[in-house]
Amino acid sequence: MKLYKENGKLNYAKIYLLLVVAYIAIISIFYFASGEELHYRVSQGNIEEFAADNFVGDLTTGRRVEQTLKNEICFIEELGVMLSNYDKQIQGSLLLEVFIDDTGELLASKQIPAEEIGLNQYAYVELTGKDRYLHGVPLRIVLTSESGELGTAPTVLYNSTKELKEGELSIDDAKVNGSLCIVLLGKDEIWTGLHFIEIAISFWAILSIIYLYSAYRNA
Repeated sequence: MKLYKENGKLNYAKIYLLLVVAYIAIISIFYFASGEELHYRVSQGNIEEFAADNFVGDLTTGRRVEQTLKNEICFIEELGVMLSNYDKQIQGSLLLEVFIDDTGELLASKQIPAEEIGLNQYAYVELTGKDRYLHGVPLRIVLTSESGELGTAPTVLYNSTKELKEGELSIDDAKVNGSLCIVLLGKDEIWTGLHFIEIAISFWAILSIIYLYSAYRNA
C-alpha cells in the first residue's frame, strides 16, 4: 500500500486505515491476553482467616449454630468454617448450609464427615461463583448434626470479640457475642472490564479527532 500520492503528499486516508487495523489488533491482543483479570479482581469484601478464642462444645444431634452477616462480595466462590476434633478420634458428621437470610434460599450445602475434620481447621464449601451476583445480600450460615453424640462429636469455633458486618451469632437459638471463625472468598467486577469496548471506542474517537485535525492542517 503506497502511503504517498502521485503529487508526493501523504495519503492520509490510507494511513488512517492502517492505524485502524493496528489499533484493533493491539486492543484485541490486550483483551484476550488479559483474560479474567480484566473483568474480575480479588474482592475487597473478602473475609480472611482469624483466630478463635472459644468453641460451642460438642455439636450433638439437635444442636444448631447460626451466623448471619451482610455479604460484601460480588461473586462468592467459597466459604470456610473453622471446626475441630479436639485432637482426638471423633464420630458423626456436620451439615454446613448457606442461605440467603431474607428469602431462605439455599445457596450451598455440604455434609462434612468426621474424618475430614482436623484440629482447628477450616472446612470449605463451594458457592455460586460467577453464576450469581450476591453483593449486599444477607447470608445465614447454619451448622447442625444428625449423628453427633456427646463425647465424640466435633465442635465449631468462634471469636467472642470479632464482629462481622451486620452479623449475629446464635448457639441453640441463644444470641452469643462474637462471630463464627469463617473465611469468605470471591471476586468483584472491575469497571474497566465491564465497559472495555466503550473505553476502547472512546479512546479511538479521541485519537481520530486529533489525527484528522492534524491531517487537515497538513493537507
